[in-house]
Amino acid sequence: MTNTLLGSLLTAALITISSGATAESYKRHCSYFNYTTNESYEGACTEVELPSAELPFKREYRFKKKVVRVTILQSAGIWASIELNGKPGMRYEIDRANFSYSSRDLSETLDTGSPK
Repeated sequence: MTNTLLGSLLTAALITISSGATAESYKRHCSYFNYTTNESYEGACTEVELPSAELPFKREYRFKKKVVRVTILQSAGIWASIELNGKPGMRYEIDRANFSYSSRDLSETLDTGSPK
């Protein structure tokens, strides 16, 4: 039993290591506002792209005291259907490096600037 469990754990670890799946992170200037809670963050944030070969893509934008989670569900040109902190929403690609995110009810917004 113990050997089987150890063998399974070793196999899982080797698959994880060999897949090369690691999160990538970038420094950005971000602006977040939640109209429901009146919570806002402006300034440096870290964008973390969680590993995924296909949709949905998951990202986190980390401020000093807040993590904003974005899941990209579908993408078509400059528009994408997303979830922003679990709420349905949309993303608009301003250019290749700048994005605006909003929940569908417009209660949360996130703007991201070019990577630094």
